[in-house]
Amino acid sequence: MKKAPATRKPSQRRTTPAHTQETPYCNALPTPLEHLRPAPLLFVWGTGNFGQFGMGADFLGEYDKPTRNKWVERNIEEGIFGGLHSLFWTRRARRAVSIAIPVDENFRAVRITAGDTISAAISSEGDLRVWGSFRGNEGHQFLPASILSLKSRPGNIEKFSSVVAGNNHLIVLTTHGNVYTLGAGEQGQLGRRVLERRKIHGTVPEKIVLGSRNNKAVVVGAGSYSSYAVDEHGTVWAWGLNSMGQTGTGFTSVSADGEVQSPKEVIGLDKRELGGEATVVQIVGGEHHTLFLTSDGRVYSCGRSEGGQLGLADEDEAFKDRPFPDMLAEPAKITFSDANDPIVHISVGVHNNLAVSRGGALYAWGNGPSGELGVSGEEQARTPTVVVRKEGGAWAAVTASCGGQHSLALFRKKT
Repeated sequence: MKKAPATRKPSQRRTTPAHTQETPYCNALPTPLEHLRPAPLLFVWGTGNFGQFGMGADFLGEYDKPTRNKWVERNIEEGIFGGLHSLFWTRRARRAVSIAIPVDENFRAVRITAGDTISAAISSEGDLRVWGSFRGNEGHQFLPASILSLKSRPGNIEKFSSVVAGNNHLIVLTTHGNVYTLGAGEQGQLGRRVLERRKIHGTVPEKIVLGSRNNKAVVVGAGSYSSYAVDEHGTVWAWGLNSMGQTGTGFTSVSADGEVQSPKEVIGLDKRELGGEATVVQIVGGEHHTLFLTSDGRVYSCGRSEGGQLGLADEDEAFKDRPFPDMLAEPAKITFSDANDPIVHISVGVHNNLAVSRGGALYAWGNGPSGELGVSGEEQARTPTVVVRKEGGAWAAVTASCGGQHSLALFRKKT
């Protein structure tokens, strides 16, 4: 006689461990950057009067072309930095920012961002830490703190994938494709109305809907007072200050005070209009202008134009018959000197820009009165100007970053 199969008591039933991820993520957890050998070297230029270059008290002047940071090199050679990140140079920070995460948290930062007075980091495990303050809002956080708990179910654990900063706000992307904003929201950059008498509420993260609650985001970006996202269908969304057309949404949806108060589609950059399988993969903004990078290496710009911020020649087709002489409210494609060398990285300062190509070229354009362009003797470049050449020369650009009045880049020695 066969025995009846044993039944498990409720306490014996198999359950999915709470820390196990079974459902595929929409956005992967962030990973450490590739370790290049030999290691690239740090170059700096622009104004270093507040120690932005991290080169010591004897190097607080102004450099109008890329200059090697020998202090960092010496510390690498002496093993002080080694394979760990002891110093983080951020895209928007006006100074070099070093952070110390308590060791007992086992927090390994692999993504960082900084605004004027706020900083954030995401670990390789998808945890978020924030410190600093949002100027104009109450409260200061002196040590890195967890500010947002994501709801998760066993086998489906939502984590943080990316974070970017405007001047005084943060945009956070999760592995599930959700977008959260927090910080100062007086210019609509949070995607929700924040009343002056209740602006402290802006420091509480809230989820943003991109047209439909079913839309999942795969990219987030920020300008000084504006915010951006790309959804899984390739549609680009923007909200926030649009006084100079910097959101790229045109002027039909702008409020009386020049704001786009909830996410609106950016004109001309969805997957269908870009053609093929190209999508926008990076969005960076300055005070009044924005750049968009596509997966096939094209760069588009919109916003304020009178200082060369958009990288468009005066005779560019986009400028013909425009309703406003000093701005473009819809993105236009930038032309680079080598059409066969696609751009792979972009960065934006207040009124200046940098772009790195696949072949290691570095371009700069915009307004740079403090030497932040890196073009010796020039304070303005209306179109992309070569700082590091693809062919010839001793160095190739790996990545570059614009600060307030200075610029930073990693160069590798050509073999």
